[in-house]
Amino acid sequence: MHKDILRYVLESLSNQKLRSWLTILGIVIGITAIITLIAIGQGLDASIRKELSAFGPNTIIVTPKINVGLSSAPTRSGILTLNDAEEVRRTPGIDPSSVTYTVGGLMTVKYKDKNVSTTVVGVETNTFQNSVIGDLTQIESGRKLKAGDSKVVLLSHDPAYNLFKEKVNLGAVVRIGDEDFRVVGILKSRGGSTSGGDTQIYIPSDDARRLLGDSVGPRQISSVWARTLEGQNTDEVAKRLEQRLMMKRKVKPDKLDFSIMTMDSIQQQIGAITGMLTAFLGGIAAISLVVGAVGVANTMFMSVMERTREIGTLKAIGAKRSTIMEIFILESALMGAIGGVIGLVVALIVSFVLNALGAPSEITLELAGFGLLFAVLIGAVSGYFPAKRAADLQAVEALRYE
Repeated sequence: MHKDILRYVLESLSNQKLRSWLTILGIVIGITAIITLIAIGQGLDASIRKELSAFGPNTIIVTPKINVGLSSAPTRSGILTLNDAEEVRRTPGIDPSSVTYTVGGLMTVKYKDKNVSTTVVGVETNTFQNSVIGDLTQIESGRKLKAGDSKVVLLSHDPAYNLFKEKVNLGAVVRIGDEDFRVVGILKSRGGSTSGGDTQIYIPSDDARRLLGDSVGPRQISSVWARTLEGQNTDEVAKRLEQRLMMKRKVKPDKLDFSIMTMDSIQQQIGAITGMLTAFLGGIAAISLVVGAVGVANTMFMSVMERTREIGTLKAIGAKRSTIMEIFILESALMGAIGGVIGLVVALIVSFVLNALGAPSEITLELAGFGLLFAVLIGAVSGYFPAKRAADLQAVEALRYE
């Protein structure tokens, strides 16, 4: 019985190829859009989480608090000093040997006849090698910064290969501000952009402080990086550190002028943001899918009208109301399924192209299954009311229909 109905439905679709394929096209566009946009959101989330995992779960970062306003540029409500770095080092649960600090900002860097503006990070050379930042910097050629270094620079991948007109080789001289620095190392590409790690330039902190001049105080720093000791709960250590810094800086909880970040807290914040982004993109794509659903419903209503006498004939030879509904719902669901499959294939191709171009896109099995199921359900639901109308027709009235 069901095989006969399926054969009947397939013959019906083949008899109205143009209309069926135009209707299916609407579903294809909708499914392609919704899968692709959600995949971009998921790919972005996965890319960020992968990059953050390089920092390690026991990393703690202290920075001045940044105030973000809708009507003004972000501002910092406080500054960090070397005293804060020492307080981090003395906090129970923190590995003292891992503590390091940075001082830096955007500076003009010149190589030969080209100037670029990029982030210059001044690092504490005595602790750089064993710090979180040191672990994140993997050498491609040359060496890292070491104790006693002065007027030398460690280039990330982009400054070495892409920012200037030609590749910057080891031993080359680049001009930062008004001073010359010799390139002693080039870093491997980290393949991500979340932290700007592929664009930064590292120099000794004393040199950075000198270049920044009056824009930073004599003991002012930009951030403090540390790791917790083995077996310590990172969140608990972070809370302990927050209390100690509050007491030292004489600030209340509602007046904090610094921020303490752990990898868990960063991932939670980013997860919330990418989740909202994915939902927003999916909502936009759903609009096109609704348009496709309207197309399916319209096609099915037209099909019912054109096949009224055919429906009357089916009822006259004993077809039940449920059989008539099954025919039209199956027909609309089948159009949804075909559109879903084609839409998924197109989305996979688009995702492959995006990844090849460097834009993260990730289609999971769950997303693919959701897309196909959603397409079938959209088709079936769109065909329900036309199917009900067909099933409610009286055999005599349907046979008399002109």
